[in-house]
Amino acid sequence: MKILLIEDNPGDVVLLREMLKEQDCLHELIVTDKLVHGLSLLASAKPDLILLDLLLPDSNGIETFKRMYALAIDIPIILLTGNMDQSIARSAVQEGAQDFLVKGTFDGKTLNRSIAYSIERKQVEIRAQQHQQTIARMERLNSMGEIALTLAHELNQPLAAIAAYAQGCVRALRSDDERMKEEVINRLQMIAEQAERAGTIVHRLKNFTHQGELTYNTIDLNVFLKDIVCLLQLDIQKASINIEWELAEQLPLLNVDTTQLQQVILNLVRNSIEALASSNNRSSIISIRTTNVSNNSIQIDIRDNGPGFPPEKAMRLFEPYFTTKKMGTGIGLAICRTIIEAHGGFIQAQQNLPAGAWFQFTLPINR
Repeated sequence: MKILLIEDNPGDVVLLREMLKEQDCLHELIVTDKLVHGLSLLASAKPDLILLDLLLPDSNGIETFKRMYALAIDIPIILLTGNMDQSIARSAVQEGAQDFLVKGTFDGKTLNRSIAYSIERKQVEIRAQQHQQTIARMERLNSMGEIALTLAHELNQPLAAIAAYAQGCVRALRSDDERMKEEVINRLQMIAEQAERAGTIVHRLKNFTHQGELTYNTIDLNVFLKDIVCLLQLDIQKASINIEWELAEQLPLLNVDTTQLQQVILNLVRNSIEALASSNNRSSIISIRTTNVSNNSIQIDIRDNGPGFPPEKAMRLFEPYFTTKKMGTGIGLAICRTIIEAHGGFIQAQQNLPAGAWFQFTLPINR
């Protein structure tokens, strides 16, 4: 089992490591001393459990837990706290942490028991959530008729192309012209591409129907955005992209489904990364801005200076299966719209003049 330990006190790290060895537990301990490093390790290390100190150099108190929980909602979290922080730890347990341990008051047996308890408690929570999502999916499937018709329409195009290319192959094979061999190979490659596209459409539709009801958590939006961008840091560096932040100060806290909202932001930022990676810009930029537009909502703008999209297609970008990408399936932005509207917000797209794409969405404050 992989345990991610986020602790800045070297003495506590040594002590916890020794406690785990005393219990003959087969644990792989991954250690970091800052929250931001721990967040970046979630995707690469894939821990089974997190031991989280509430007081870190880059974060402290209940916000430390909230930032981690927002991106690790399916991983059991045990908080490590001092005597003075027990009330904060109890609040965190009420908000989703599995357990907390007061430093200096527990031994290896207590730690091992807490780990086992936390994993079991998280599994029970996940099973309960899965049951609720199953009910939500059944309700969702009742309205799938229209989507099924759309799917049939969209699959018709790649299937028709497959049929046409196959007929061309038959005609070429019946010909005695040796030069037609290369034509047959090209058409077979096209058949494979169209078949893969049809499979992708079905797979994305399956993901779309698997979304469940919203589960709300309180977040600091600015911190939440930065934590999510951390997950994409390797792709951002690989494409030599600069991230520009324009974050409003003293934004009110938001109640959102962190898993669903994370999907929206990852989708939009990944779209920008892919667009910029395929462009010839000398300076590739993604700008992320938050604005308190009124007493009722916060606005998030994600812009890039990539190739953008034709202005006449802006209104159709959020339609299911409509895409401007060569190999796109048109489900990602449709899911984004569904999630934002389920939160009571609104999403739109426009050109980012002189070049690029500009996506803008709102989230209500009082929900």
